[in-house]
Amino acid sequence: MVLEILGLALINMEASISLKKIGKSVENKSILAGLSFGIEKGTITSILGPNDSGKSLLLKMIAGGISPDFGSIYINGNNISYKKQELFAFLFVVSFLEIENYD
Repeated sequence: MVLEILGLALINMEASISLKKIGKSVENKSILAGLSFGIEKGTITSILGPNDSGKSLLLKMIAGGISPDFGSIYINGNNISYKKQELFAFLFVVSFLEIENYD
């Protein structure tokens, strides 16, 4: 299984993603409010919605680039809201190792 996050290929990573009542406001406008769902390994999930509905914001929060105003995001049971630096370090190491082994 290959999981790609922000253009980084993570080989053999079986991820389970859970969002629990996350919310985010931008410029005093509520974009995401109380959103909860889960993505199990081996599934294909699509995110649909009109322009400015929060699709990209949601993906940025799952990737750890933006923190939700409230709620929690879990990857493999780990709350990434509090572990951004560890997540980015992990993604960097995995992408670096994959580039090294690409030849």
